[in-house]
Amino acid sequence: MSIISRGFAGLGSDAAHAMFAFAATPWVGLSVGVLGTVLIQSSTTTTAIAVTAVGSGALPIQGAIPIILGANVGTTVTTSLVALTFIGDARSSAGRWVPRPSTTSTTGSRC
Repeated sequence: MSIISRGFAGLGSDAAHAMFAFAATPWVGLSVGVLGTVLIQSSTTTTAIAVTAVGSGALPIQGAIPIILGANVGTTVTTSLVALTFIGDARSSAGRWVPRPSTTSTTGSRC
């Protein structure tokens, strides 16, 4: 995190503030958090960047909260997309699976 913080500090305050000017609107910050997490598939990285930007003064805390919430929502979007790919597989193979009756009782002896 110190590397990212030093990078923001090296930009200068005007450049760093301009980079996060979009976060003035909460819905935009939320969308950026979702999109960033979906693209890099890491809510931890998105959150770390937002927290580091707050620590270096480049982003106000009010702008970081929607980004962090968006990172958490982005994680569920990624998981949902993966789950949806398995639904198609289950439908195509659902007609082929037939349960078989058990040939052993609970005690282990043959019926």
